[in-house]
Amino acid sequence: MRSVRTARRGGRPAAGGGAAGDPFASVGGTPHAFMEESTFRCSKQTARNSYNMNEASTRAAFCALAAGVVLAFLTEDAVTADARRDAARGRELLAHYQCGACHEIPGVRNARGRLGPTLSGLAARAYIAGEVPISAATLQAWLIEPRALVPGTLMPAMGVSSEDAVAMTAYLLTLR
Repeated sequence: MRSVRTARRGGRPAAGGGAAGDPFASVGGTPHAFMEESTFRCSKQTARNSYNMNEASTRAAFCALAAGVVLAFLTEDAVTADARRDAARGRELLAHYQCGACHEIPGVRNARGRLGPTLSGLAARAYIAGEVPISAATLQAWLIEPRALVPGTLMPAMGVSSEDAVAMTAYLLTLR
């Protein structure tokens, strides 16, 4: 009768290690998959001693981590501000390209069209025109050349530039 350790490895014993990434590779004859959680624990004091960290280096490591977190928040705020600017510009461009002649678009002046579908809740939908999965890239392509994605669609190409499509997409993806 094979042991559990042998059976799990397809008949080969687990002792002696295994291939990289093998969950049944062993350490000291016990496969990782069967080790107790306590095998991997160590106290703060043990960690500090094993890595030879003193109080000053611990403080320096914490300060570096804190600085990284602050930098991440500042970067995120800058990206968020850019996204808000793009969305505001996109709302204006939807009016400029007269998308509201065919579509009802929340937040866009005089966009009360009934020929095309309402764009309210567009970001929560799964598909454009019932066929193309919605993503920023596909929505931009759709705004530039709709018939390239769905031949025969009633949506006309309005001469939207790539740059304008990015801004318009930023606004449309806020419509949840």
